[in-house]
Order: sequence, then C-alpha cells, then structure tokens
Amino acid sequence: MKKNIIILFIGIIAILGILFVVGKNSSKTVKKESKQEAAVSIVEQKKEQELKERKAEIMRNIKINEEREKQAEKEEAEKRKALPEKLKLLEEKIDVILSTSDKTTKRQLQEEVIEVIGEDYMLQENLSEIVKKLENSVKTDYDLPFLYKVKSFNLNYTELIEAINEIEKNIEDGKYKDKELVEEMKKIIELYHTRY
Repeated sequence: MKKNIIILFIGIIAILGILFVVGKNSSKTVKKESKQEAAVSIVEQKKEQELKERKAEIMRNIKINEEREKQAEKEEAEKRKALPEKLKLLEEKIDVILSTSDKTTKRQLQEEVIEVIGEDYMLQENLSEIVKKLENSVKTDYDLPFLYKVKSFNLNYTELIEAINEIEKNIEDGKYKDKELVEEMKKIIELYHTRY
C-alpha cells in the first residue's frame, strides 16, 4: 500500500514535470509565434504605408502632368492666336529686306527674321506663302542665301537634298559671280546638311 502511494506520488510528480515542460515549450512557441506575427504585421504595415505613399506620389504626378498639359494647351492657343500677326510682321520685314539696298541693314534684318523663325515652330509650319513670295521677289543674288535659309525650315528631306544638289551645281557652273556669295552658299549647304 505504502509502495503504491510512493509510485502514485512519483507518477504525479512525473506527470506534473511533463506538463510543466510541455507548458513551458508551448509558452515559448506561443511567444515565438506572437513575435513572428508582430514582425509580419510590421512588414505588412510598412508595405501598406509604401503603397499609400506610392499612390499619393502617382496622384501628385498625374495632377502635375494635367496642369502642365493645360498650361501647354493654353500657350499653344495663345501662339495660334498670335500667329497671323507674327506672319504679317515677318512679311513686312521681308519687304524691307527685299527693297533696301543697304547691305548692313539687309543683313541685320535677315538675321533677325531667321532668328524669329528658328525660335517658333508654328511659324516654321506656316512659311509656305512667305517662301513663295520670296521665290518670286528675290531679284539679286545677294538675297539668295536668305531665301535658302528661310526655305530650309520648310523643306522635307527630299527637297533638302534637291536644294543641296542645285546649289552645288550652280557653284560648279559658276552661276554665282561674287566670291562672297559662293562662300555664303557653301554655308547654306552645311546648314541644309544639319537640317536632316
């Protein structure tokens, strides 16, 4: 009887010991799992925050782009509105260039016209009438480089090649009598090469 009580007592202690070890291990497992869950939760929160920030940045960029587009459209509309007046002023300057015999004034005005055209793509796209007028109005060889410079903004690739060939042939045939004009026309060829 006493022996049975001792065995029972030892058995109870053993069971308690096992329960204690299991409990401790499961407590460690629970703590480990809760730490892992906390770590996962932090990572998920971080990802969510990054996504929110990215979304906000995308929305900001969309808004900025929309504002830029609106501004560009506004500027485009203003340029279109001002185009007829610009073309008129350009024609007036060209009339002065063609009518003046003073070479200094002529050259200065030519440079101004080329600069104005070079800075405005809308003018470049609407030069056909001015080019026609120039082709019909140029009387002296001295105005030829100017005509070709203006035309250079308005020619496609094939027309540029044709113009280069024409100028080269005229130089070879001695059509340009003035030495300075020959040099100017050679510069025009270089300019045309840069256009394509």
